[in-house]
Amino acid sequence: MECIRRQRKQTESPLSQLAEYHSEFRLRTRSGLELTNCLEIHLLELPKYSPLDDHELIADPRDQWMYFFRRANGSSVDELLDRLPDLVFERAVGVLEMISRTPDQRRHFDARLKWELDENTRSACWRVSFGTILQRCIM
Repeated sequence: MECIRRQRKQTESPLSQLAEYHSEFRLRTRSGLELTNCLEIHLLELPKYSPLDDHELIADPRDQWMYFFRRANGSSVDELLDRLPDLVFERAVGVLEMISRTPDQRRHFDARLKWELDENTRSACWRVSFGTILQRCIM
């Protein structure tokens, strides 16, 4: 008995024909009537992104995120933050550092964060209590 092999037709994606790494789509009828202007689908293709010269600041937010996703793995924190000065990337780099830690490092980080939050709460409660006592003494 012979095995019948079915070969799937390899169809090329229409996106592969586009040179740009960013494609934007909207919902429209075949006649061109747009359903809504509140919904857009953006596709960002990482393999198509070519970073700019390594010494330039990146101004465009899309280019910043593309650079971050393409280069985060092989770059130091300082290298990333030199190219991406926006505060959102400080937080993104912090998240990357946190998730790349070992379980013991993560537990230590979580314990330290909990301690800091508890201390902030205690300080805030003390200030409120002290303020209330001070107001009673003044009156």
